[in-house]
Amino acid sequence: MHHVRLGQGRPLLLIHGLGGSWRSWGPILGALAARREVIAVDLPGFGETPPLPGATSIATLADAVTRFLAEQGLTGVDAVGSSMGARLTLELARRGGVLGATVSLDPGGFWRGWEKAYFETSIKLSIRLVRRLQPVMPLITGSAAGRTLLFPQFAPRPWRLNPVVTLAEMRSYAESPRFDELLDNLAHGPQQQGAPRGTLRAPTVIGWGRQDRVCLPRQAGRAQRLFPDARLHWFDQCGHFPHWDLPEQTTRLILDSTGQGGALPHREGAAIAPREKGMAEVLIASSPVEVAAKADEAGLPQEARDAAARLFHELTSRIGLAAAAPDRHDGEEWPRHRFLFGPAGGDVGRLAKHLRGQDGVVEVTSAASAGEAPPDTLFVHGTDVNFEAVLIACDNRDLLRSVLQAGGITL
Repeated sequence: MHHVRLGQGRPLLLIHGLGGSWRSWGPILGALAARREVIAVDLPGFGETPPLPGATSIATLADAVTRFLAEQGLTGVDAVGSSMGARLTLELARRGGVLGATVSLDPGGFWRGWEKAYFETSIKLSIRLVRRLQPVMPLITGSAAGRTLLFPQFAPRPWRLNPVVTLAEMRSYAESPRFDELLDNLAHGPQQQGAPRGTLRAPTVIGWGRQDRVCLPRQAGRAQRLFPDARLHWFDQCGHFPHWDLPEQTTRLILDSTGQGGALPHREGAAIAPREKGMAEVLIASSPVEVAAKADEAGLPQEARDAAARLFHELTSRIGLAAAAPDRHDGEEWPRHRFLFGPAGGDVGRLAKHLRGQDGVVEVTSAASAGEAPPDTLFVHGTDVNFEAVLIACDNRDLLRSVLQAGGITL
């Protein structure tokens, strides 16, 4: 089962929803990985994990996750699930002996009567539209107006959703070979069984958005009646994905409910290794999800992708940058914090030299040591085996683009 590991501390498993992938967790990955070792999986038939040889259902996915945890030595791990993945975590908690503390965010499967038809019909129509719109999906998710038109069922303020995360999610929805089969199983398969009072072996929290238009809030009471040992937490001004709408509150709930673990220790950058073939590309990214997306576009090998992900986490932790701070430009949000990844000793080094020689080209937007950089430049250097990185803070997209182009990099 394909998965990504970030951070250090007590392990924490993340399970995405129907059609998603590990990238669905992008808005909270960095904050969680600052306290825990995060293991974000792609379920069979989704993301980069091949489908199961037989049927795909809640039961078979639960079996597959159980096997994966046993193989990885993670049985008893704390877990967080979203939507269908939230139902999966409840099923695993019900079985007992598989998970530790569990946080289930807007779980599916607790609909009754017309709610079932509403869920199935609305999601079927949505996935058909998403598949047809793939050629123009970057334009749609890249604009506030496009997100407002595409995501009103999923978020009360869709224009505020992260464009990188939403694009990755829509790509994953369209490419999932088991989406339709699992949707049918969710709508017409066996109803979710509960866990009688006193049978859950670890703390369990069910979180629900009060504006969820996929799994309606009225279903939260049914879920709690089936799992009476669980604590119900309401998210105000929140839709189907609390980690998208309210990432900070969701992160706090997860850490408080599962135990925070130790803070990430400071670690010096790894020694620079010789450049390897196939690692000459420069990645420009502002989130773990975008790092992965750019690595996919560049066709980088897995070890290079992993190195970039580790380095992103290391640098954000080192300067206390929990998330990219957005800025408005021509009506669109643009992250101020951009990481540039490249082969150690390669093009990024030349870019760094160029930036150090430019007085006043970037503006400080975060309190961090500038090192050798000019006073008005935020410049953080780090290495991780094959990759080297530079962090630049700038609140002007055009200025940033011109600076990078002068350094030989096209944004």
